[in-house]
Amino acid sequence: MKVEVLSQKGPEMKFSIDGVKPSFASALRRIMISEIPTMAIEFVDFKRNDSALPDEVVANRMGMIPLTFDEKTYIMKKDCKCEGKGCSNCQVSLVLKKKGPA
Repeated sequence: MKVEVLSQKGPEMKFSIDGVKPSFASALRRIMISEIPTMAIEFVDFKRNDSALPDEVVANRMGMIPLTFDEKTYIMKKDCKCEGKGCSNCQVSLVLKKKGPA
């Protein structure tokens, strides 16, 4: 296996791996992704949905959107003093108001 660092800037790195099977490279990618703390939409409450898509489909698509956050101010639920029940330190509430074309 040969690893070549192509570039490194801050927390980002581009590299090339040669001499490995695609399954190994894919496993390595999955491991790297799983170690990155992420925030995603878990619960969606619809007040009104006049679109052709059901609420569940819209909520599922919203859950696939990665949300950025400041790692210094946000505490992971498992590490929070509220013991994962949810508070302003470990969860975020968002409101989305959007009207489509008439």
